[in-house]
Amino acid sequence: MNENPASPSSRIPPEIYLEIFSYLAPQDFTDLNSMKDTIVLGHVCHQWRDLTQRATSSLWSVMNLDWFPRWPTRDLLQRSRNRPLHLALSNSRILDTNAIAAQVHRLRSFRVHFEDRLDSNSSNSLSRLVAVGNAPMLRELTVTVSSFSRAPWPFPLIGIDDPLTSLEVLNANHTSYRFVHSFFRPSLKVLHITNIDNTAASTPARILRALAQMPLLEELAISGITFPSSGTGNDPLGHSVTLASLRSLIFGSNAVAWATILGNLTFPASVLSSMATHGGRLAMRESLRSELTSWQQLTTVCETLASKLAGNGVIGSMPRLDAVAFEDIGMCRVRMSAWLGLHHGDIQTVKPSFLCDFECTLDSGLDVGHALEVFRATVSSSHPDVLCSLQTLSLSAEGFYHKPSTNVFGGTRDYHDLTTLHIESLPTILKSFCRLHRVNTVTPHRDRDPPVASSLPFPKLRLLSLAGYFKEPEERSETPEGVRYPDTYPHVSGDDAMAVAGVGDYWGGH
Repeated sequence: MNENPASPSSRIPPEIYLEIFSYLAPQDFTDLNSMKDTIVLGHVCHQWRDLTQRATSSLWSVMNLDWFPRWPTRDLLQRSRNRPLHLALSNSRILDTNAIAAQVHRLRSFRVHFEDRLDSNSSNSLSRLVAVGNAPMLRELTVTVSSFSRAPWPFPLIGIDDPLTSLEVLNANHTSYRFVHSFFRPSLKVLHITNIDNTAASTPARILRALAQMPLLEELAISGITFPSSGTGNDPLGHSVTLASLRSLIFGSNAVAWATILGNLTFPASVLSSMATHGGRLAMRESLRSELTSWQQLTTVCETLASKLAGNGVIGSMPRLDAVAFEDIGMCRVRMSAWLGLHHGDIQTVKPSFLCDFECTLDSGLDVGHALEVFRATVSSSHPDVLCSLQTLSLSAEGFYHKPSTNVFGGTRDYHDLTTLHIESLPTILKSFCRLHRVNTVTPHRDRDPPVASSLPFPKLRLLSLAGYFKEPEERSETPEGVRYPDTYPHVSGDDAMAVAGVGDYWGGH
């Protein structure tokens, strides 16, 4: 185009081209098409080549070296000049470590991926990065390993003794806790560590002491760590840890350690508010995978939840508990969801304040009725006022047979404000408080007596929702284990179902 002055494109000011090219600049390491487009731009004509290589350094500030051969590394890194550099690499290629080390002082974000099997060339290449040292601009560090490696780490990456005073974001997956701990800094605002190798170094007490050194944390996600079954072991916990700036918390481990760490964390009430998604803030999503070996461990988890719901270890005004859902998700797992500060919102459209997945290894198994009863009994005994504000209760399962749970709903005081109750595919819970007339007989007539409530402890109940009770019994004749459904499985028509006195509205599902 330079050779043809009559061409309209040759009369476009360079500033216009620069603005257009800036829209093509890659935004993150996964933006492969943008990186390829940037290379192609330099091959259109001399003018564009000059613009992309000399005048538009921002086009080259995000670089994933896995998409380029080794030989142009130095030239590609130098094209971004003195701009902050966002760099991604892995040990899948032989790296020009000298060229990379020369640019470490400009690193703004650094993402490294290690394959599980390291050949000698890739290991040696990465090990040469040990001396890169000073990275004063580094804000974000991400380290990922394909899977756990028991071999000693041959590549400590950026100097672990470097102050890294600008580091705010640390993401680590499939690494050792000792390795991750070496990058903990007081400046961190986002800490995500998942699938950390279990070692004696990763006790709840040490996690808490590490968090105490990061007072600026806004997002904390720790999952996939199997702590010692004893919880704290011989390591003293010390004082409670306050994270006054926390906005989001995701934490999963075995039950005792989960309760220990959560019980010793103090954070703002907004973390527990389901309405915190408004205004750009993040809601708390607390994920628990507890390998329960006794009912006492389930009780321990519920006691910790009750304490938080009552406002202990919470900064500010605690939002009230408005809705709770228990769902059987199969394989002896029950998911509890809770909504705080929801008021009269719909739990189907608003994300819960937190989720807890209970996984049970008990011979007797774990079902929705058991989980609800333990939660209700624990909260009622320790913080009875927490349940008084509950307005919505949802219980659901896959339709498998569960043993009847006695006193599953407790007394009237526990659910004084309950206005909405949803029960899906849980016949024993349904029958625990409602006697259905000829529940296993299908009839087209509507002149028989409606179902009768035998004990309905919800004085303010206005909406009762049912689902999963309107299929023929033979459609659900057996569970996957070959156990037949009992003849008490209620087959109820929509017109006859749950016309319970005191309920203002009824919605029948399917």
